[in-house]
Parts: sequence; C-alpha cells; structure tokens
Amino acid sequence: MQKVIIESAIKLDSKQLEAIEAILKKRVSGKFSFENTVNPEILGGIRVTIGSKRIDLSLKGKLEQVKKQLA
Repeated sequence: MQKVIIESAIKLDSKQLEAIEAILKKRVSGKFSFENTVNPEILGGIRVTIGSKRIDLSLKGKLEQVKKQLA
C-alpha cells in the first residue's frame, strides 16, 4: 500500500478530500492510504506526494515557475 500525502494551505473538508481521492484512484493504480496535512507555506492549492513522485498544484509552485521563466 502506497502512502499519499495531500498538502493544502488550509484544512480540507471531507468532500474535498473525497473528490481528490476519487480523481487519484482513477489515474493511478494500486492501493493507497491517504493523509492530509496543512502547510500554510504553499499559499493555496494542493501538493500531492505519491511515493517519490510529487504533483505540485500549489500557488507557491506556480509562483516559483514564473520566477524561473522571468530569470
């Protein structure tokens, strides 16, 4: 069983977590245990970590991408 960590800037409610979990289950095969952590540093959005893979949909991640493009 793989551990999936869903980071968000604020605590997600059960409906939001269920929606994210349903999307992940459709796209990634296998069994998972889900954990939601609050990380205010990401500013907004979510960051999903599955094993060694990270999907960064956070506002902080987007701002860092823009910063790299402008440099």
